[in-house]
Amino acid sequence: MKILITGASGYIGQNIILKLMKKNHSLVLLSRRPDQLKELYGDIHTYIQWDALAGPPPKDAFNNIDAIINLMGEGVAEKRWSKKQKQKIYDTRVLGTKNLVSGVINHKPLLKVFVSASAIGFYNHVQPKDLTIQSPAAKGFLGELCKDWESASEKINQIEQVRRVIIRIGIVLGEKGALAKMKLPFILGLGGKVGTGDQWMNWVHIEDISNLFVAAIENNNYSGIYNGVSTGNVTNEVFTRALGSVLNRPTIFSVPSFAIKLLVGELSQEILQGQRVRSAECKSVGFKFKFEDIHLALEDALNIKYIPHLKQKVRCERIHVMQYINQSPEKVFSFFSDATNLERITPSFLNFKILSQSTPNIESGTVFNYKLRVRGIPLKWQSLILDWTPISLFSDTQTKGPYRVWHHTHHFTPIKSGTLIEDDVYFAIPRIPLIDMVAIQFVSRDVKSIFNHRKKMIPVLFNE
Repeated sequence: MKILITGASGYIGQNIILKLMKKNHSLVLLSRRPDQLKELYGDIHTYIQWDALAGPPPKDAFNNIDAIINLMGEGVAEKRWSKKQKQKIYDTRVLGTKNLVSGVINHKPLLKVFVSASAIGFYNHVQPKDLTIQSPAAKGFLGELCKDWESASEKINQIEQVRRVIIRIGIVLGEKGALAKMKLPFILGLGGKVGTGDQWMNWVHIEDISNLFVAAIENNNYSGIYNGVSTGNVTNEVFTRALGSVLNRPTIFSVPSFAIKLLVGELSQEILQGQRVRSAECKSVGFKFKFEDIHLALEDALNIKYIPHLKQKVRCERIHVMQYINQSPEKVFSFFSDATNLERITPSFLNFKILSQSTPNIESGTVFNYKLRVRGIPLKWQSLILDWTPISLFSDTQTKGPYRVWHHTHHFTPIKSGTLIEDDVYFAIPRIPLIDMVAIQFVSRDVKSIFNHRKKMIPVLFNE
């Protein structure tokens, strides 16, 4: 399918795009800054500049479009709700969606499905009953916003063949978003429930909400409104205990209601109130949530991994880098199967050298010994090759070296005439109370610079 996406630079948008890429859909990404998206994804997609508040997208944005995913909107919790900020939140959703739909109707593409985000802020969370898609809208800012946001796409029904799907999204758990903001106090042992703790946390894992959008595009049985929340939603008090448990930290503190009101103002109403939201309509179309247990969802979102050689779970940092190259998977995998190429794509300041390789050809179980310099300090490193699966993936994991954990998975996915290369790295440094929290910031920056260098070098070496 050829799919047009707004809000492509957001956290949910990026996860949906990666899933659609791997399914070989053709994507058109609308953005105020298309150059940034092109830098991230390369030449594989079509990028079109569009200011959502200035009017409909240009006509060429709709050429042969089969589907639209509408994710646009200023972050609701990014800033305190001033009058100006509330207007920006409203306009980027409601006016932007109206302009998008106007463009669809004016240019009449062969559109089959229109999937738009909304939020569970639609509902009146002070009523005593569980909330379903039949529950009424709230009267406050978020309720009115979501109601108008959903109404803004109603005109799409003028195109007879179009399926219109609205997904009301809950609190998204992943590396970014809400959890990224709330985890630090818990890591420091200062976390606790908010207010009474009785309010419901209607969460959904990033993997599940992304899969729900993809399913809505691909499955003709999806139509109407869906609540994008896990079946395992919990109260704030239970969520707090679960977060403390997976981080192995106490949760003896609490944040009083008045402090939340002082801190975030009007937004505090949405934090301190919350009724359980049900997602039965997802089950009715056969959608299965991967994450229904809050503990497992938090472990995954916080990059807590079981490390076999340490025989324990460790909270890691994660670096994920992707790059599309117009070369076959066979050729790309062959390049990475040659250990000498690792030296060629590694920054020279690391003085990286392979000392030994335990087998003539790389395979599962091959052991490498290296030497390198990190910030001028000479180090030795030993890694073990795992999951050797030509031409799809392999992993290398540190068995001896400077990191507490280093696990790097290389993925190679055929897309169109080329290959999507993904580097997925989980790493952790030795534990030194308080110092490691500061040191990891510098280490993360160094790791990112290494992979940015690799990303620049790979196309150069393939074009030699």
